[in-house]
Amino acid sequence: KYTTSAAGELLGKEKQTPTETMEGYADEVLDLIFTKEETPLQGILLEQLAKILSSESRSIWTRLEDASGTLPDGRSRLSAAVNPLGLFRSSSLFRMDTKDEQIVSTTRKLVTLVQNQLQVSQDGTANATFDSSISSAETLKLSSILGRKVWDRRSAVLKTGSRLAVQILNISLDKLEERPTD
Repeated sequence: KYTTSAAGELLGKEKQTPTETMEGYADEVLDLIFTKEETPLQGILLEQLAKILSSESRSIWTRLEDASGTLPDGRSRLSAAVNPLGLFRSSSLFRMDTKDEQIVSTTRKLVTLVQNQLQVSQDGTANATFDSSISSAETLKLSSILGRKVWDRRSAVLKTGSRLAVQILNISLDKLEERPTD
């Protein structure tokens, strides 16, 4: 089920269970993402994640407004309930622009691409280097391991979460300061 990469990453690890292999990969990913000090990679990742979260939030808000129906004055029912005085009616924090549409579209395409690739790997129609089917017991064991690893890194997780919140606030401030392009 396993192959050795050109770099020899899996040499000597042929006897590892899928859970042990995934645990090693989880360590590597968690070490990259959750750090006490910000790294350039983490900065890029958090900035992009913040853009995706804020754009997708505006997309969801827009869909909810459209689904709520329209009042005689032209406002959506949701907007009238949440913002009865209309103070934020023209706020760029709630309006989708072309940049948001591009971010949402690109993110959805990327998610679809990853899902298709995972499906190909699971169907066995491509040469997968890892068999993604694991038993329920292995899934439970892996969940426990991941929970412990995240708990062990809880201070780094907290700092990373704080950095993400700052990124989201910065993007929101930029959104408020930019001139409408649509």
